[in-house]
Amino acid sequence: MPGLFRRRKRTRYYGPFPLAVNPVEPLENLIEQGRFRRVKGDIAGAGFPDARKEPYAVDIELLELCESLYSILGLPGALSKLEARGYRGATAREFIEFAAQHPEAQYGWSSVSALGAVQERGGEVHALTIWDRGNFPRTLDLHRISGPGYGSYWMGGHVFAAVKLGTEQAL
Repeated sequence: MPGLFRRRKRTRYYGPFPLAVNPVEPLENLIEQGRFRRVKGDIAGAGFPDARKEPYAVDIELLELCESLYSILGLPGALSKLEARGYRGATAREFIEFAAQHPEAQYGWSSVSALGAVQERGGEVHALTIWDRGNFPRTLDLHRISGPGYGSYWMGGHVFAAVKLGTEQAL
């Protein structure tokens, strides 16, 4: 059968999820509202800067960037794919607010990351990630994605929280 094993493009858009963001709300409160069963690391004190000071609204979408379940995507590739599609990665505040306001959106995905919440610490790169799979409790993690002896990549099935460029609105 021709085309039986043809490679399909697996890009899915999930959302949008409307989100009201309050930049003055302490991250500790948002993390508590997110009802995570586990929080790994000092995320509130991790130093994610907030450029905005006034409340605003955005729509978060979950994007699958890997071409297939077995494809591998590194950080530079993920960032360039987001930009090419007209998106940016959700910031740490947007990501944690999303987790608190739309917990149902993360169910069914084993992990969701925010590429606007990436930071380097001691030669290692970390991305804010929500894990929710099987027996693993819903966890908010500053997950190491690269470092000495460790590759920087995601595999198919991983989704990224993203914001369409130019869609932010003041509240």
